[in-house]
Amino acid sequence: YTEQDYNLIATITKDINESFGFRAIVGSNVNQRARNRRKVTGSGIISEGLYHTDATSQTTVNYDFYELRRFYAAYADLQFSYNDYAYLNLVGRNDWSSTLPIDNRSYFYPGVSGSFVFTEAFDLSNSILNYGKVRAAVTKVGNEPSPYLTATYYSIQQPLTEGGSDYNRATLKDILGNPNLKPEFTTEYEAGVELQLLDNRVGLDLTYFHRTSTDQIALARVPATSGFEQEVVNIGELENKGWEIGLDLTPVRTTSGFTWNIFSAFTKIESKIVDAGPATEIYIGGPFSTVGTIHRTGYPYGQILGSINARD
Repeated sequence: YTEQDYNLIATITKDINESFGFRAIVGSNVNQRARNRRKVTGSGIISEGLYHTDATSQTTVNYDFYELRRFYAAYADLQFSYNDYAYLNLVGRNDWSSTLPIDNRSYFYPGVSGSFVFTEAFDLSNSILNYGKVRAAVTKVGNEPSPYLTATYYSIQQPLTEGGSDYNRATLKDILGNPNLKPEFTTEYEAGVELQLLDNRVGLDLTYFHRTSTDQIALARVPATSGFEQEVVNIGELENKGWEIGLDLTPVRTTSGFTWNIFSAFTKIESKIVDAGPATEIYIGGPFSTVGTIHRTGYPYGQILGSINARD
């Protein structure tokens, strides 16, 4: 496995005046990943103790696999600040991926976030409320598929020897590619508040999020009469929403420097398949089993479906 990654990043920082500050990060990224795997089997050892494929009477190449993927990206992160208590961030990134069809190869995803330290803005800091900040963000993220999912390929098989002649063989794979494959996108809305109380002995971080994923890439079962077992699809829409709560307590803090800190976290997530396509469900299936994962419109994500023998 070989990966090459190149980044060019420029940072610009400029105070517009005494109150307004500006920082910009612009950059580009070039990435290439290659994977090579080869398996050779030798049978009929010629000399005991000499364990090399060259020292076998018959050598068979079981598989010779090579995978290559590339993507290019350009991005920018702009931050505006006001008196060190109000911040606005604008981000954007465009990717070009070799694993997507030409028409869908370029995709853009932006984001915006803001935060406001109200204790600093309104001079509210005291022995009870030491620090307070509210924040909100809307962000979209794109994701590329694995290589070679846009077409249906043949697998080269071992030659067949019959009547003293060798016949080369190739078999159509059982996965149907998708020439119209699109990148996955996830859009998240988030809002939260951070508080420090009682001489910074109590810290509270409360966050609500609503995440929507569209065009997720998956392998779905197809009828065997089609000649294939699975096809590459973009699943419609998945929704996740919930709360994250972090509580930071410092019950003991002495003048000698001894501190006892306790941190606890609570997370609640609700998931739902909003759209599983025209058939209202996609059965993913599992290896060597009748049990698999099914995505059904209106139901939670990742339900397990299986069958058992009828019994009295």
